Amino acid sequence: MNETKKSATEKSAPEQALPPLPSTEDAATSDKDAATSDKDAATSAKDASIIEPKVKSKALSVAGERLVLARAYRPRRFADLIGQDQVRRIVENALSSGRLHHAILLSGPRGTGKTTMARLIARAVNCRGRGKEVDPCGACSSCEAMARGEVIDVVEIDAASHTGVDGVREIVDGAGYRPVSMPCRVYIIDEVHMLSRAAFNALLKTLEEPPPHLRFLFATTEVEKVPLTVLSRCLRLELTRLDSETLAAHYVSVSKREGWQIEREAALAIARAAEGSVRDGLSLLDCAMVESEGRSIVLERVRRMLFLSDGHALYDLLEAIVKGDLPEALTCLDALILKGAQAERLLRELMERLHRLSRLKVEGGTALLLEPSDRERGEKLAQGLSLASLSRLWQIALRGYEELRLAPHPRSALDMLVVRLVCAAGMPLPREVLARLARGQKNKEENKEEKKEEEKKEEERGGAYEEKLREAFPGATIEERTM
Repeated sequence: MNETKKSATEKSAPEQALPPLPSTEDAATSDKDAATSDKDAATSAKDASIIEPKVKSKALSVAGERLVLARAYRPRRFADLIGQDQVRRIVENALSSGRLHHAILLSGPRGTGKTTMARLIARAVNCRGRGKEVDPCGACSSCEAMARGEVIDVVEIDAASHTGVDGVREIVDGAGYRPVSMPCRVYIIDEVHMLSRAAFNALLKTLEEPPPHLRFLFATTEVEKVPLTVLSRCLRLELTRLDSETLAAHYVSVSKREGWQIEREAALAIARAAEGSVRDGLSLLDCAMVESEGRSIVLERVRRMLFLSDGHALYDLLEAIVKGDLPEALTCLDALILKGAQAERLLRELMERLHRLSRLKVEGGTALLLEPSDRERGEKLAQGLSLASLSRLWQIALRGYEELRLAPHPRSALDMLVVRLVCAAGMPLPREVLARLARGQKNKEENKEEKKEEEKKEEERGGAYEEKLREAFPGATIEERTM
């Protein structure tokens, strides 16, 4: 009985495992759905090829979220840091030789790479697959965890919002504990000069003799506010501003990688407005991309975005000032104001042109910060001006800039400043006045000597005439009469 039941179960098992055969109607429906899905997939692929740009933007994150250019192009290797070769070389040598200081202070202007350098150092010291290389491998568990932001052993602290001693006490209390998942525990303290005096004092002992697994990376824009007791315990690395040519080349490269075309003059204008800061320039480049059309950035749009004046119109104004033509100068000024130029910004640009002309006068064609308009018209204008005249015009403009910010009507103050510049351009220099006075004094002395010689000759002639009279009229009395 049991064997019969068992054989029946074994016989029915395969029949239960087989799926039911589809009917003719179900098969037709499935084929129709498959064809429809294939058609939809083809249509989606076609639409995707139309929408997706030919150049894949690096500013798109993994989740498809749009990143600003300053974040998307943050360096991920030491070689990607531009314009900081000396600092990069010191850090690379320290990492390769195993002599990295336990406390590093990165100082410099904004947007030069201080926080980026600190993060790269934190990744390098915790990378398990780096080997003899200085750059983090990016493939080990430590690098992947830090890229996801899931590491508790690398702590970034904003000293501007944690100025008190309580946060530093937490660092000191936890300094003796080993890292949880990383080889080193790293504290990155940004704007460290904002810490209070008590916070600095609480950090001194740990900063001087930290455990082997502890690293401190400080970043600041005002290193003079950091106490000397802290500076003496750190390796100080100074990051510098970048020149306009380097920044412009970087912005051109970023634009190409984003699938945009940018004029070199437009990139130079953005670089000058950034004032040596990579981050500021990338933010301006983001704005220029938003304002431009057709994936092309031109100089005219950048000037309008930055409220910059036309370079040729500025040189027209300068030429009228130098020639002493006041009506023409005021006409040029009115034209610039009508185009939307603000009085304060216009004066700053005028001072910048005077500065460039001075550099051009001294250095010639190798001068920095020169635009094509500077080379075309600046060289001709600089030839007719002395360096002392340019310096005097710049000093008057600088004094006028201070007055402009205090004036109730900036436009009126700018008009009067142009009048003053025109009057000053026609005035002789102090050394020329002194030279004229010296020449006048010399001529006066020469005239006095000539007059004395003439009087002496006159006396000699009068004496000779008297002798002749005495010879002609012996015994006669000669009287001298005045009319």
